[in-house]
Amino acid sequence: MRPRTIGLIILPVALLVVESGALAAWSDLSPLALRQWFADFGIWAPVVYVAVYLLAGLAFVPATPLTLAGGVLFGPVAGTGYALLAAAASSSLGFLLTRYAAGDAVARRGGSSLARIVAGAEAEGWRFVAFLRLVPVFPFSLVNYGLGLTRLSFGTYLATTVICMLPGTAAYAWLGAMGAAAVGGEAKVRILLLGLVVLAALLFLPRLLRRLWLPS
Repeated sequence: MRPRTIGLIILPVALLVVESGALAAWSDLSPLALRQWFADFGIWAPVVYVAVYLLAGLAFVPATPLTLAGGVLFGPVAGTGYALLAAAASSSLGFLLTRYAAGDAVARRGGSSLARIVAGAEAEGWRFVAFLRLVPVFPFSLVNYGLGLTRLSFGTYLATTVICMLPGTAAYAWLGAMGAAAVGGEAKVRILLLGLVVLAALLFLPRLLRRLWLPS
């Protein structure tokens, strides 16, 4: 077996082991305990968070809980920045891995969802990337890998990804921060009500965009 083939087998397994261990460790933590756990890393806490998020994006771990965690850990502003940085890094790595190392393997195993991603991007270009980032029609990881099979330039892909992920990332980080504040008794009722409005918008907007983009 060739070294490259061995690497393609070992890498996903290693990522899943790391991510499952990390998520298992986090699953029993309250927001305050999670903050304390990360505080033990000191100035390296953002680096650890970004690294875990990056690996999650490669291992098909949902990104939304990690974005919420960014708000819990670092507040709405810094949490948005770190989550967006991590999402951009994970998106870039998934795209580049497919384009330059694992394209054949991804194409063979992607199935119909991957085919739809590739076809949509080839037909619509950056507009379809924008739609995918605004509306979670497909898993985050699958989108990253799938778009690496297209003719999109990396610059166009990355710029569209960052710009279109910013609103949702900011909203989820803000919700995470407000949730942590509520648990800790720090939030005012008015702020919590505003958080519910944001959550309702997050639930409604994808449906609206999906109807506009994919009419029946």
